Amino acid sequence: MLMGVETAYVPYKRFRNLLDNDFTQIPLYEALEEAMSSKIDYVDKIISRAPVTQEMYKLLDVTPPTPLSIVECFTYDAESNIVEYMHGLYRVNNVS
Repeated sequence: MLMGVETAYVPYKRFRNLLDNDFTQIPLYEALEEAMSSKIDYVDKIISRAPVTQEMYKLLDVTPPTPLSIVECFTYDAESNIVEYMHGLYRVNNVS
């Protein structure tokens, strides 16, 4: 069962060869750090709820108005440059 959908954006000019990596073998942040020759410094996250499209409900196999969480992450290097923006849409699991 699909729990979420994430889309990551990175600055092309800085990471032109990023897609040469096999992301089944190396995590994205590891590939970014290797390309930067430094560590990721910090990540800002924003978690919210918002209306989503019927297509996303279908993709996540849930019916409206099932709540979905939206997560946005802004990832920065040591010079406070954005190295990644990620937008994710996730199922909300009910915990009893």
